[in-house]
Amino acid sequence: MPEGIYIEHSQARAFTENVTVYINRMEAVLTELEGQLNAIAGQWFGADKQVYDTVQRQWDAKVAELRVALGSHGQALGEVSNTYVTTNNQNAEMIGSIKV
Repeated sequence: MPEGIYIEHSQARAFTENVTVYINRMEAVLTELEGQLNAIAGQWFGADKQVYDTVQRQWDAKVAELRVALGSHGQALGEVSNTYVTTNNQNAEMIGSIKV
């Protein structure tokens, strides 16, 4: 069983880029849904409106948590990929500098 972790840096970079794309898509969908919901909820009064507002705040908080988690994971994987490439290049330079 091999030890350590092997990361294909091109896949890590692609994942990082995809996270950004998916976050932007998610934002667009959520903005559209929020607009549609606001049009409907704007007509509500009393208990219905209060419950909706409470649930909407909870939903917004969960979406914000998801946004942060995805962004953090994407950023961390991007940093790992960059570090891997840098280390790999440094190792190649050291090996190349060995005098025979």
